[in-house]
Amino acid sequence: MEFNNIDSSNYNLLKLFLTNVPSIKEIDDDIINNAIIALDNNKIIGCISYEEYGLKGLIRYFIFKNIPNSMTCEYLFNNLEDKIMKKGLNEIIGIAFDDITRELFKNLGFKEVEKENIYIDETRLENSKFRNSTFLSKSLN
Repeated sequence: MEFNNIDSSNYNLLKLFLTNVPSIKEIDDDIINNAIIALDNNKIIGCISYEEYGLKGLIRYFIFKNIPNSMTCEYLFNNLEDKIMKKGLNEIIGIAFDDITRELFKNLGFKEVEKENIYIDETRLENSKFRNSTFLSKSLN
């Protein structure tokens, strides 16, 4: 397995990979440029990327063809954290939609965030489609 940042040699490969994900309605070029990909025999098997919000990085694409092993996740997250810190950001945020993802984030050093003060598109969390999700944060200082 091989891991790479996105550049001109693999940009279109990632874009094609993301177009085959039914839950992604629109592909954002800035988020693609912030990605790290996992390759097996020159085929993308997964990616992780983030979007900048002030001094925070919000994980946006965390997609794998199969459930990744813990070593793969650790490697991708460590590289993502390095990438985020080089941009001057000091925190990374993840949203877990299920228990497996929540535990994965916790094993990587994330802590759950209290939901009372979370707004999504100016809507309180409990009134959004994310009301059953867990928000987690990791300081990068």
